[in-house]
Amino acid sequence: MNINSNVQKAIVVALILAASIQYTTLSNSVGYSIMAFLYSVIIFQYLLSNQKFHADKKYVFMFLLISFISTIGSLMNMSTGTSIRVLALLIFTSINIFILPKIISFDSFVYIVPRISILFIIAGLLPLFHLPDSILFLDLSFWSSSSLIPFLPIITSIYSNPNTLGFVLFLGSTLSFAELYRKRNKSLLVLFFVLFIGLILSNNRSGIIGFMAAISLIMLANSNYRKYTTVVLINTLIATFIFLLALFGLIPGTHSLTDISLNGRRVLWSSGVSTFLNNPTIGYGLEYGGTHNSFIRMFAALGIFGGLAYVIMYVSILVQNTKNMQSYMDVVLSSLLVGSLYVQLFEGGSFIGVSIHSTMISLFMGYYITRSV
Repeated sequence: MNINSNVQKAIVVALILAASIQYTTLSNSVGYSIMAFLYSVIIFQYLLSNQKFHADKKYVFMFLLISFISTIGSLMNMSTGTSIRVLALLIFTSINIFILPKIISFDSFVYIVPRISILFIIAGLLPLFHLPDSILFLDLSFWSSSSLIPFLPIITSIYSNPNTLGFVLFLGSTLSFAELYRKRNKSLLVLFFVLFIGLILSNNRSGIIGFMAAISLIMLANSNYRKYTTVVLINTLIATFIFLLALFGLIPGTHSLTDISLNGRRVLWSSGVSTFLNNPTIGYGLEYGGTHNSFIRMFAALGIFGGLAYVIMYVSILVQNTKNMQSYMDVVLSSLLVGSLYVQLFEGGSFIGVSIHSTMISLFMGYYITRSV
């Protein structure tokens, strides 16, 4: 039984709103309870659809490896936080990767995200017009510092942190650009313009970097140089890795780069690397955070084997999807994957967990693993 497209779109809206509840003034337990209820509905819909389970075996193996290492790590680093995150990996992340792509078509996801993102911008701008900055459990007040646009505030919308809003608007801006690039009409131009301005007003630099990486891939993949997309992607990833090594002074002649703070992130990254080196085999469990780099965080949390499995799984999906692009939607998926990679380089949100970052990134991975685009 195929799920009606309107039902799919409703599930996308419910998924984004449910994943966003935990960032409001409501307690995390309320947010997790709502997520649990929604995922129960998703499982029920999946069972009714009578779809056969299909997933690329090598990625199933990598996911099981990460799950096994995470479980061992939780036993070695017993804490409530680590145990909750391992359960989130085993339940929510596995559903995002292996089941959700069969419930929500990629087309429905691409259509809904930019349009619901507009509502978040409207909510975030309400205080600018002297309207209430608090509605029920939603705190809409501005962030304390100034935005990238002079004289305008940093908006947070319903979220407690502008970086979370920035991630959502990175997705909305990227998908609206993809739709505009393909269909080229005035209403889509307005949609894209509003979302991009919202992204700027969130002051989320990682989201802006991710957006630039995403649209660069879209334009390259639709140009006369399309056949070089994978080569350019791989070389860009290598150049990024070399730059990161240079930041730590690990490449001769690059010590001047060690003075770059990246808004204080280099200190956090150095701390994360030191934490990893203190326990490189097992790591400190999934509760470990605060690095503002999900890849370093995974090495510190899961040790060398878990960290490598995480990086290899994600980068392999990105490269393979780009290499095998056949349709425009394949291009859009690769754009989301490469943009999310750069977001992960500057933020701690990984594909493991129940955060809005984790939910979206693991879903993108699932679209490739289950061949659902």
